[in-house]
Amino acid sequence: MQWIDDWNHRNIENVMDHYAGDVKFYSPTVIRRWSEAEGKLEGKAAVEQHFRKGLEEMPDIHFEFHSILYGIESIILFYKRETGILAADMVMFNKAGKVSEVRAYYEEKLLK
Repeated sequence: MQWIDDWNHRNIENVMDHYAGDVKFYSPTVIRRWSEAEGKLEGKAAVEQHFRKGLEEMPDIHFEFHSILYGIESIILFYKRETGILAADMVMFNKAGKVSEVRAYYEEKLLK
């Protein structure tokens, strides 16, 4: 899967090519990293800043593809982190095929 390959090669420019300019991103990592109580970022620039900070904090970050569930204009992507923790992203797409919303889910161990 291209998105995972881009992450594993730390190619943030290619990662961000998947996202719409007005993307909404919800994740427990937003709460922890930015003290953003709602866990929400809006806009491609904010999401890119979040991802770049993640790469700085976790230089050994690596995702292992597990599976995809397909829905209407959306997917749920299951993968394993470098720590062995399972993660899932619910990803919504706009009409142009770009990511318009992401809701990230992690095993409880990552949230502590």
